[in-house]
Amino acid sequence: MIKNIFPHIKLWQVIVLFSLVLLGLVSQQFVSNSKTNTDYNLNKTKIENILKEKNLRLKERLNQLTENYKIDTESTQEWFYSQGKDIYIEKETGYFLYDKNNLKFWTTNDISLPTSANINFFNNKIINLPNGWYLCQTNNSEDFFIVGLARIKKDYSYDNHLIKNNFAKDLDLNHDAVISLEEFEGSTKITVDDKGNSFYLSFKTNNSINKVKFSFYNFLCIFNIISITIFILILIFFISNKNKFILLINPILYGVLLIILRYISLKYNYTSSFNEFKLFSPELFAESFWLQSLGDYIINVFLFLSFAFLIFYNYKIELNFKIHSLVKLIFSASLASILFLSGIFISNLIYGLVWNSSLSFSFENILNLDIYSLVGILIIFAIIFSFILIFTKLFRLFKIAINFWVFIISLIICYSLYLIFSHPAKLSFTDNLIFNVLFFLAWSCLAFVILKSKTNYFFTVGIIIIFSFLISEHFSRLSDNKELETFKVLSYNLAAERDVGAEFFIKEAFYDLMYNADLEECIRDKDYEKIENIVNSEFFNKRYFNKYEIQTTICEKKDSLLIEPDLVSVDCFEFFREQINEFGIIIPSTNFYFLDNHNGRISYLGEINSQTKDSSIINVYVELNSKIFSEGLGYPEMLLDEKLLVKKTARHYNHAKYNKSRLISSKGEYKYQFTIDSEQNDSAEYKLFKKDSYIHFQYRPDSENIIIISKPYSQYSKQLVSFSYVFLFLFVSFNLIWLFSKMKSANFWKGISLKVKIQSWFIIIIIVSLLITASIAMSFIVQGYKEKQREIMLDKMHSVVVELEHSIGQKELLNYEEANYLNDLLIKLSNVFYTDINLYDLNGILISTSRSELFDKGLKARYIDVQAYSELLLKNAGTVIIDEKIDEIDYSSVYIPFRNFNNETIAYLNLPYFARQNEFSEEISNFILAFSNIFLILILISVIVGVFISRQLTRPLALVQEKIKLMDINKKAEKIIYHKNDELGGLIREYNRKVDELTESANKLAQSERETAWREMAKQIAHEIKNPLTPMKLSVQHLERAYDLKDENWEETYKKVSKILIEQIDILSTIASEFSNFAKMPASKKEVVNIVEIIKNSIQLFENTEDINFEFKANIKTEGFIYADKEQVLRVFTNLIKNSTQAIPKERKGLILIEISDLEKSYIIKVVDNGTGISKQMIPKIFQPNFTTKSGGMGLGLSMVKSLLISNNATIYFETKENIGTEFIIEIPMYNN
Repeated sequence: MIKNIFPHIKLWQVIVLFSLVLLGLVSQQFVSNSKTNTDYNLNKTKIENILKEKNLRLKERLNQLTENYKIDTESTQEWFYSQGKDIYIEKETGYFLYDKNNLKFWTTNDISLPTSANINFFNNKIINLPNGWYLCQTNNSEDFFIVGLARIKKDYSYDNHLIKNNFAKDLDLNHDAVISLEEFEGSTKITVDDKGNSFYLSFKTNNSINKVKFSFYNFLCIFNIISITIFILILIFFISNKNKFILLINPILYGVLLIILRYISLKYNYTSSFNEFKLFSPELFAESFWLQSLGDYIINVFLFLSFAFLIFYNYKIELNFKIHSLVKLIFSASLASILFLSGIFISNLIYGLVWNSSLSFSFENILNLDIYSLVGILIIFAIIFSFILIFTKLFRLFKIAINFWVFIISLIICYSLYLIFSHPAKLSFTDNLIFNVLFFLAWSCLAFVILKSKTNYFFTVGIIIIFSFLISEHFSRLSDNKELETFKVLSYNLAAERDVGAEFFIKEAFYDLMYNADLEECIRDKDYEKIENIVNSEFFNKRYFNKYEIQTTICEKKDSLLIEPDLVSVDCFEFFREQINEFGIIIPSTNFYFLDNHNGRISYLGEINSQTKDSSIINVYVELNSKIFSEGLGYPEMLLDEKLLVKKTARHYNHAKYNKSRLISSKGEYKYQFTIDSEQNDSAEYKLFKKDSYIHFQYRPDSENIIIISKPYSQYSKQLVSFSYVFLFLFVSFNLIWLFSKMKSANFWKGISLKVKIQSWFIIIIIVSLLITASIAMSFIVQGYKEKQREIMLDKMHSVVVELEHSIGQKELLNYEEANYLNDLLIKLSNVFYTDINLYDLNGILISTSRSELFDKGLKARYIDVQAYSELLLKNAGTVIIDEKIDEIDYSSVYIPFRNFNNETIAYLNLPYFARQNEFSEEISNFILAFSNIFLILILISVIVGVFISRQLTRPLALVQEKIKLMDINKKAEKIIYHKNDELGGLIREYNRKVDELTESANKLAQSERETAWREMAKQIAHEIKNPLTPMKLSVQHLERAYDLKDENWEETYKKVSKILIEQIDILSTIASEFSNFAKMPASKKEVVNIVEIIKNSIQLFENTEDINFEFKANIKTEGFIYADKEQVLRVFTNLIKNSTQAIPKERKGLILIEISDLEKSYIIKVVDNGTGISKQMIPKIFQPNFTTKSGGMGLGLSMVKSLLISNNATIYFETKENIGTEFIIEIPMYNN
């Protein structure tokens, strides 16, 4: 049945079609079931087996360590400090030995355990430590016990892009699964050993369970979309092959179907499961119903690209009629309007992608472009590529209906009117003008290349350059405009003067103070000095508050304050209450307030209410004011929660705050003036200006405050870099596609010209050289930075040691009673030397630190790194510099033994260098950025220089090639003038010598050929004349005998003989005429002629032939112009048609078909008859001058045809079947300007 409907469809195509339908339905059913089925099956057995296996490994290792420690303490110690760290890295497992309840040995300080604990602390087999959940196994002896821990999940008190609360890798669980020791609704019990110890897992979303099922589900959704698209494409292709009307409208049909299906999928949220992906999150991009996310954008572009491919490869229209000039004008203008609207549409798409997304499209620092930014750029590439495919096809299909100059003028009019009457929001006139001029150039060049048949490699590269400018300018200028909006947002935030990081730690400090028993006791006893010390130490111990001035005020009822500068006395309670009421914005869940007083500084005020023993009210007020010009020691990002890091966008810019025209604070490399210029001190709310090679954005929130945000101004270099990246991507993509298409040819590698080889090798050598240079430079930079970092760390360490020796060098032992004093000392030194400092005792246990948060939050344990401890303790190293890790963050750390004045080691001093953890990556990033920009520019230069050099080197060779091509044996060959005495000069001298030899040989050959030809001609003439002379002689003799015998039938005999003589004389006349025509062969008079008209004229000469029908088909897209001799071409077709009519037997109804079609740069003309055909024996001789298949004639017709075609740069060959017919095929070049 299918064969009856679609007879042209093959079986394998039917199988593919139905397979797509079946697979699409199956995947759709699975997707539908998955969307409605919320009862996901957790792979509980697999998780339990993994955890049980870990428990077994812990027990085995603990048994070994216990036995070894009893026998040989030193070897056990060596194992802990040499091999244990590798075990943690590989297996996320740690081992800890407690001797007399004090920690003695450990394998890692990434697991935070108490330094003193009894075995009861580890009774639970699943324990929750400050930094995660662990399986726990113990093995105890008389005086010691050993603990083995295997990580189940990291569980810090916060989560950010540096610290992730992930499960152990082998458990394959998403990070948002929650662990609990208590059962609750929706949780799953996980048993970890044979004794029934267990914990409970629950999931925030169904997709949290594991990664594999989620990925497979989404794979099915993607497969379903692709299979539906391919199915529709194939179905339309099949139908359009059957029905020409469907072929005409198949793009419209396919487009409508895609729009309907896409609407349904968006309406009913078919891709809802993808919402777990960031790609489908509105956080990245959201614009409209059709473009709800970047993922939806990708789907839409994929469908549009398939639509473009359908048009490009499957859409065909034949225009075989002459088109009126008015129709050409209307069509050209209409097409120009369509291209204009498409340009506006593309521009709006780029605008929407930049403005309605949180993505960075600044090529100035390509390392800031994440994967999503690259996806956005690829989307625009795909859209523009789709439009190019569509318009290329339209230009080719309607080439004869397009007037190029009308098209260009119409395009100019469209863009001129648009610039005059349209003013897009958030675009300056300059930006709008540049965008439209670039689109005009792009469409004009595309039209010129297609309509003027200039589709060669270099014209295509020219179009790539224009589109590269178009895309890079769009992204560059729109990104700059968006950045100005970003400046506004940042200036608002800076003007608001809130510090979300400070507020985060204020909450912690408030809770600590509220539940501080010592503080409560001091308030009851009215010990004001201790109250102030406790409050100040709570804030000073948090390094974040180093950039704040802290003042504690204690107020009782009826206390007064003297307010500067006039020393006015005010009630203490009333003063602070008024501050809170007028300026205060409460920090949730605390008694602290942000003071929105616009004094140019960030201010907070806290209130702690309490009572004394005599029930009198005491309020403790804590004021925090940001220091002027404070940048201080950078706070590590890993110690901040993700929601705080989001607010740190301003760190990428220089910015300053002015209050009453005086500089209050600044940040960045730019050196702001202490007082603001009078020219800047105007009343404008917003202001943009350039100064000192920087662009500055000024915001005035009120009459007293000014916010300035600054960034380096590099507009032209930025545009050049943007263009370089875009051009390189498009150029490489084009060359890969071009190379792939050419490689299909078996002779591709043989056909590569010397010029291309020189260019390619030149570019390859430069690229390889640059890459090698970059690698070497990178290694030097890395090594240099490490050396620089090492020197800085050692210098800081030396300075810290000198200061510590002054303070504690006289001590014989450091004890924990002095921890507070040591903490204050280390914090002061840390602020002076801009580094963190840790002190460990001789057992490796932390005594004091300048950044307690690192240990309080469990990021590091309160014991020393085992590798450093091993070097210091076992190998007596004087200095140890190692690379340490916190989760996935690498940083350098230096350790030295700290000695007192008696040269005795009393502690181990450590300086971790993670406070500037971004410094190294930024330095490398800047190098990569600078090098990549130079690299791209050098690539462009190398391409240009390579083309120039290769042209210069191969120009003499091209000249030789051209001269050889023009060489005609019938004409004198021209010599090449080349005066240089190099290898090419030698080649050209040899060529010139061969030209002389060839001229001489040609003359001799021509003479020989002429003699041979005339001999052959004489033989042929003699033979042909001899044939009729014999019957003529016999006839005359017969007439003479009849006359002598006085034959009665003399008159009859006379008439018969006369008739025979006349026939033979006619034959001789015919022979003479044919030889005469053959000999004439006038010189060609070539001109531009219409091959279609010549064929039609030839047919008209024979169309009245009886019993023969003529049929003519013109399947060409052009008008059919060739460059040839009109008379000679007419003789060719006259001879071929005459031969065809003579080849058809009288008893057969004759049919002669003449068909012309185009093939790239030539026309194919077929002359087909249904005659007797040519036998196999005759085929090799068919074009010989003296061969004929007819009873009469000299056999010169086809020989003459071939000679005429060759003289007009054409070829002829034939195909034949006996008793069926013959097909002569001519290939003749198209006319090209």
